[in-house]
Amino acid sequence: MRQTPKAIVALSAFLVMAVSAHPAAAERSWTELKSPHFTVVTEAGERQGRKMLWQFEQLRAAIQTIWPWSRAELDRPILVLLVKDESGMKILAPQYWEQKGNVRPASVLVSGVDRHYIALRADAETDDRDNLNPYLAAYWSYVTLVLDTGLRSDLPPWFARGLADVMSNTIVRPSHVDIGHVVPWHLQNLRTSGRFTLPELLAVESNSPVFRDATLTASFDAMAWAFVHFLMFADRGAHSAQLGRYVTLLSEQRPPVAAFELAFGGTDAIAKDFSQYFNKNLFNYSRATVDLNLKPEGFTMRALPAAEASALHGAWHAAARRPIEARADIDAARQADPALAASYEVEGVVRLSEGKAAEARAAFAAAIERGTANFFPYYWWAANPAQRAADVAARESLHKALERAVALNGAYAPAHAALASVMLDLERNDQALERAKRAVVLEPGMTYGRLVLAQALWATQDRAGALREAREALAVARNDDDRRSAQQAIAFFSKATQQ
Repeated sequence: MRQTPKAIVALSAFLVMAVSAHPAAAERSWTELKSPHFTVVTEAGERQGRKMLWQFEQLRAAIQTIWPWSRAELDRPILVLLVKDESGMKILAPQYWEQKGNVRPASVLVSGVDRHYIALRADAETDDRDNLNPYLAAYWSYVTLVLDTGLRSDLPPWFARGLADVMSNTIVRPSHVDIGHVVPWHLQNLRTSGRFTLPELLAVESNSPVFRDATLTASFDAMAWAFVHFLMFADRGAHSAQLGRYVTLLSEQRPPVAAFELAFGGTDAIAKDFSQYFNKNLFNYSRATVDLNLKPEGFTMRALPAAEASALHGAWHAAARRPIEARADIDAARQADPALAASYEVEGVVRLSEGKAAEARAAFAAAIERGTANFFPYYWWAANPAQRAADVAARESLHKALERAVALNGAYAPAHAALASVMLDLERNDQALERAKRAVVLEPGMTYGRLVLAQALWATQDRAGALREAREALAVARNDDDRRSAQQAIAFFSKATQQ
């Protein structure tokens, strides 16, 4: 419908008000605290920030203890934004307040190209005497990230959601960590609402209509939580070895149905034991000691300058696909400090979300010129050149940038794969082979990494290995472009091997 000039004026006034009001977030006093594996930026005070960092570190240690298969290091850093109250969360995540009746979250997860972000309300903490974690939503977000990075992003919903629910109610106390306390609303749902049968639970896929119905979703989550809890803790861990076998098979990229059959031998036997599990009055859980060597007072701290605070908010909004707010933050950051690299990082991310690759590359180049310590600008600038490097000097520039990206974040598999590709162009084949192998170890399901490894194996005279990796690349392909690239590689290696 065509807008009248009056309507346009009203809309413009609204947008100006929204944008001009937004930078007030960065005008608050923000403090940055860092532990060995997490960063918290807080407006809620130093004590709250140190406590939150310590709890996340203890959760990470507990996960490593009970999940030996987990990857402790995620592919991107985690940054926690700790706001004082609802007004702070509203600035970060206005979409939840834009419609009447929406949930007002105490925790929000946003994954950007360069970081994972978790926003938390400091005033959401409650007494945990009833064995309910006050930061359950935040822990759920972190556990989900660990699962996606440590295994694969297409995990069966029952396993991914059930395991995240079990671990999200981890209680971190001064001397110990309790893992597996009952989530009360799940137990109540199981005892009062309709249940999924075990075969029905296992058959649900991520695009199922179940997740478009709030009531069905709640029932599914309750059943998934109960089944994972059963596998972890029932009968003093009698099924934990089978669960470990299942996880191993998933990490090897086995299809979920086949992995379940191999690990558990089908559903009949285990369904009988499980059917009465959630009717019990007592549930087992596990307890681990905290890392007493980790002291909250040892975390580094600094006051965050206004320009950095604005850029950080811009990075959050860019990751959340809120470009209007992100641009307002970019402007505020540059007014406070025109030389700050971070505002150009944010601009690059916004340009990428708009599909403007040339503008994104220019913004990332500006961030690099200003000495950014963020790995992503180096990676993207070098992995997406405007045109193929035609001479050794140009390839060396790409090599240097990718070396810097890997040095800043050694867990990001695409950077290793891109570096291996440039090394092949520079005829450093043995070095390329090692980088490509590292990329595949970090992300076994990445078709691009496996294709680069195939090229490196071919360049080092391992023709059978090259063909094998090309076939592996096809096996893990998730879209038509990846499948086409893998099929072309298979055809080339097969034909060349026969000559």
